[in-house]
Amino acid sequence: NEQAALAQLSKAFDNDAGNAEIAIELGRVAVDLNEADIASRTLRAVTMMKIAAPGSAEGTTQRGRALAFFHLSRLAAAQDDRGKARLLVEKALADDPQLEDARRLADELADS
Repeated sequence: NEQAALAQLSKAFDNDAGNAEIAIELGRVAVDLNEADIASRTLRAVTMMKIAAPGSAEGTTQRGRALAFFHLSRLAAAQDDRGKARLLVEKALADDPQLEDARRLADELADS
């Protein structure tokens, strides 16, 4: 159940706010549940993390940052902020041009 997942991930994030994987998953679940404040706070934290050096546990990956921008763009689209959604999905694709979900969302936003 996604509500239970949200609660568990929130606790995990509170204990380790620097863990990009937890933050991205919490942000994804929060977007799915329309929990805009939680999604925005956790995903923005990922976008501001440094790109981790190979083998380092600090920071995020290029793909992780792309996923954070993608989920933020989903949130903006759900809130009918198409301009912000387009900007964020472009940032996602700049970080990871192979992110198919972001490519599809960019196409949907361009058509509307």
